[in-house]
Amino acid sequence: PPEFPEGELTIDVVGNDIENAATLPLNANGAGSLPGEIETSGDVDVFRVEATQNGLVRIRQIATPGSPLDTFVGVLTSNGELIAQNDDDGAGLNSLVQFPVSAGTTFFVQAGAFGDTTGAYRIEIDLRNVRADDFGNSDASATVLPLDPDGTGRRLGEIEFSGDRDVFRVTATQTGLPMATPDFLQG
Repeated sequence: PPEFPEGELTIDVVGNDIENAATLPLNANGAGSLPGEIETSGDVDVFRVEATQNGLVRIRQIATPGSPLDTFVGVLTSNGELIAQNDDDGAGLNSLVQFPVSAGTTFFVQAGAFGDTTGAYRIEIDLRNVRADDFGNSDASATVLPLDPDGTGRRLGEIEFSGDRDVFRVTATQTGLPMATPDFLQG
């Protein structure tokens, strides 16, 4: 018969990479959660998620009560590129990331630990209270800003989430030095 090493045997039940990721399903409201455990130092659990709607996704990795785990969450594209990560979200040792997604986009959540901590956790994903981005975030998706005959133009926009940018494309109607002045509203 095979010989087993002495001591406690731990079994990692969630894959550690994109190819072996566990699926984390989202309900009709765009929310989902699963429990997990970082069994050994250096362990990472990877979950596959498909966005069900456009907007801002919020992902939290929360240590379960009594767990000594200092969570560390990361998010990867389907190509394995890191798009977001966080150690402590300001509410203890739990982690939080937010980023924009499009419906049908597949991304991967890496649940891990800071340092050599281990323990149980819960991954929570929420797309329910999503506000769509009002304007494009790049040159390719820039919103055209029409100008009045006097050469002025104005758009009211909102920075909906951390890292959001609103990019506008302007075609000059007069010769001269262009000037852009953002007006900031409180609230």
